Amino acid sequence: MKNSQIEIPIRFYRDYEGAYDYGYDTLTLPINECALLAIDIDGTTPNPTTENMIAPALNAARHIGIKVAYIHNDLRHVATQGNIVGEIWGRTKELAKTLSKTGVLKRIFHQSI
Repeated sequence: MKNSQIEIPIRFYRDYEGAYDYGYDTLTLPINECALLAIDIDGTTPNPTTENMIAPALNAARHIGIKVAYIHNDLRHVATQGNIVGEIWGRTKELAKTLSKTGVLKRIFHQSI
């Protein structure tokens, strides 16, 4: 039978006089209240980080019954006309050039004025 709790070693910074150093503890959590968030796992294969670090963590989580959620932080999917996230994020990527060439960026700026 699977364990009902997981013990996670934690490290935290003690930001107060007399400490100003790392503290260490163990956090005990009920497994049914935990999830492993896998965020932005991209890359080519073979990928040593994915194979040697991420895959074993996913397998271990699944083995003990922890839910796994995949989250892909790809703002291209929300960078639509009139969306402020897309407007600002687009400036940091090639997307700004594409939107500018198609006139979308111009329409976004005019709508926000």
